[in-house]
Amino acid sequence: MNTWNPFADPQRTCEVVRLRTGEGHRELHVFWMQVQGDRDFYAGQLKHSLSGEPIAVLIVREARFDNPNVMMTDLIELLNKNREYCKAVFESAADISLLDRLSFILLARTALPTVQLTSPAQIPDWVPVFGGRTVLADIQDLTWAADAPLDGREAKVDEIRVHLFRLEEILAKRLVNVHARSHGKANTLLDLVRRGEEETFESLMAGSEELRSETKASTGFRPSLRTGRSWVARLWDLSQRQSPSTLTRGAKAVANALAIPQHVGKAWCYEGCLAVLARPSERDTHESYRFARGLIVMIGGSCQFITAAAHADAYNRYPVALLTSLSYDLRKSLTTAENVLTVVDIDI
Repeated sequence: MNTWNPFADPQRTCEVVRLRTGEGHRELHVFWMQVQGDRDFYAGQLKHSLSGEPIAVLIVREARFDNPNVMMTDLIELLNKNREYCKAVFESAADISLLDRLSFILLARTALPTVQLTSPAQIPDWVPVFGGRTVLADIQDLTWAADAPLDGREAKVDEIRVHLFRLEEILAKRLVNVHARSHGKANTLLDLVRRGEEETFESLMAGSEELRSETKASTGFRPSLRTGRSWVARLWDLSQRQSPSTLTRGAKAVANALAIPQHVGKAWCYEGCLAVLARPSERDTHESYRFARGLIVMIGGSCQFITAAAHADAYNRYPVALLTSLSYDLRKSLTTAENVLTVVDIDI
């Protein structure tokens, strides 16, 4: 199986290199990437995508680049060992006479062993346009620093939407089942989430059902704080209005409305990182309250994430490693919640 750094696929690596090369003012750009698996295959993917661009892809096969004092020397040695390939890459540029910068991507087994400071490097004589010149350069380690917009494919925003839509269905079904057995179980939750005395359990449930019927594809599901036409949106609102310490009442209300037993059991196999970070100073007295608190926090975090992703142009790019991990945490938390609410018996 051909594998590589799970935090940056070849297409993303190419995009990041193009962006950083274009934004920089230096004539020489060197990027380091740790690849887990078949580096030759990964290199082939990069070379195919970068065809016709003055960006050479080289594989670091020997122990080097571990001494900041001679890193540029190591780089020049690597270039000389790959002379014919590098010449072919640069000479394939559309108009070599207009070439104003060179870029190299170094693929290694490990992350960059040392911190690299800016250093002068004398370009070999055989390099077109730049041959014999001394330029300033550094090596950027993209292993963890490769970045992407909030709506980048690594964030899997559509999958988060699908999980939220599925959770909305499951929440509605369980709330109806509990309400049918005990009308009073949802009273406290209703008091916390409704936006006027005219709102009832039945009207909130009708709004949820109507919204779900209007949603043509779960990948397009996006809860709205403004309209609040879903239980997911109301719990999101609850997470926004209360701090971790004051969310205790909300957690108890959710646990009661969903009739979660005091001990949730093995179905609750994963507690999201965001939920752990939002825990109050005083621990929840029942496991059901802790689960419910996490449910509120993770719904809120997921809704915030997909909303920010919808306006990605207004925000920075973030490390792919962060986006991938955050998305995974949200999706696994939502999946676990779906499982708990589906298989754990109603406790009345």
